[in-house]
Amino acid sequence: MLHRVTEQALRALHQLSRNPLWSEVDKMFEAELAEVNRKLADAADLIVVGQLQGRAKFLYEFRDLLRDAEKASLLSRGSKGP
Repeated sequence: MLHRVTEQALRALHQLSRNPLWSEVDKMFEAELAEVNRKLADAADLIVVGQLQGRAKFLYEFRDLLRDAEKASLLSRGSKGP
């Protein structure tokens, strides 16, 4: 990410990702990432490669951010338990 994500944003993202319908959004991102990787493997134009790399980087960072949001949520609970 280009900027530091706030704790409130991480909490909000974690709450959204716990919604049962989030699995459909997650599938969409995973399919997009698979398609970007497929296109990257076939790309010959350096400009297209750069664009696809940027898109893939965002998708990977967003996925990592979701994991960080979950970790932050678990850590913020402290000794309260699950």
